[in-house]
Amino acid sequence: MRLMLSLIACVCFSCSSAPEQRLLGAWRSDKDLTLASIEQVADLSSDERASLYDRTLFGQLVHVWGTRQGISIFKGECGSPTPYTIRDSTSNSITVEYYDSFYEEAQSKVIYFGVQQIALPILGGRAREIFIRADLDALKAQYPCLSSF
Repeated sequence: MRLMLSLIACVCFSCSSAPEQRLLGAWRSDKDLTLASIEQVADLSSDERASLYDRTLFGQLVHVWGTRQGISIFKGECGSPTPYTIRDSTSNSITVEYYDSFYEEAQSKVIYFGVQQIALPILGGRAREIFIRADLDALKAQYPCLSSF
């Protein structure tokens, strides 16, 4: 349960004050790509494996990144828009900083870029949750919370 809440919190608190064009837009968690990433982790405990292979956990999260704030949607429920700042940018990653209301403190997350996908570290960096581009216009039609994105 704590892992699930950490993932939700991670999603709900992101976006930049200086736009990073490759990040902007909507990203949907991809269950199959994420589970493939997890399968490569050799030292998973049986509890970790059981909680991570819950078929309702991955594929339910959408991150939407605007130029100054981000918002997450988990299982159809919108989080609150949260300001973010980009602290570092390389050719294959960026580091965002945001206030995490679940942990009630500032957090930094590294987001890795692939071909039409981004990845967020999970399991202490041993695996990654993979997100693929999603249609922002279609999401806006479905979720009023995205009207400012």
